[in-house]
Amino acid sequence: MSYDIFKIFAALDQLDSKDKEFFKAHSVIRHLDKGQLMVGDYKRCSGIPFVLSGSIRLFRTSETGKDLTLYKIRAGEICVLAAVCAYANLEYDFTAEALEESELCVLSTEAFNHLAQSSPVFREFVFSNLADKLIMALNTIEFLQFPSIEDKIKNYLERSAGQDLVIRTTHETIAKDIGSSREVVSRKLKELESQGHLIIKRGKIKLIKKN
Repeated sequence: MSYDIFKIFAALDQLDSKDKEFFKAHSVIRHLDKGQLMVGDYKRCSGIPFVLSGSIRLFRTSETGKDLTLYKIRAGEICVLAAVCAYANLEYDFTAEALEESELCVLSTEAFNHLAQSSPVFREFVFSNLADKLIMALNTIEFLQFPSIEDKIKNYLERSAGQDLVIRTTHETIAKDIGSSREVVSRKLKELESQGHLIIKRGKIKLIKKN
């Protein structure tokens, strides 16, 4: 499938024609199957992913083997951690997982640094994305301070619910996002359901709003 990155990333459409051509000349399209990983493994970042379709989960695995999701990247967003590491020439030690079939436009680190230094439009776009993800990361840090797994699950569900109070996810996904195990999450969800806080259905959870 052909993608017009300047339609998906509307802010980049403000780049001048020369910068647009430079961007396209120094980027490649990469396809990821659902579940496919992009591993940092303490190596220098080789490119900055711009998500064209699908979604990506950025996470880290603890010494105990549990995953903790830092943030998720959806169509129209970039991996700001990769961007920061590329700009500062730092090691990239997080792992990204495709949550669904995804298409990425990967811009080389050299081209990214050139545009960040020479184009105010591109620089503003990067800092805007960075601010959004920084807030998410701070929320994650705050979330980790919850003392019990029950409080973590409640907070996670409240943050993830739509206006209809429904969270479309699986127990396994919740466990990965909060750094727990599927068995523990399933048991706690059942307890919360028995207490009347929520209703568990296949592939989704509905919160019960109490007056």
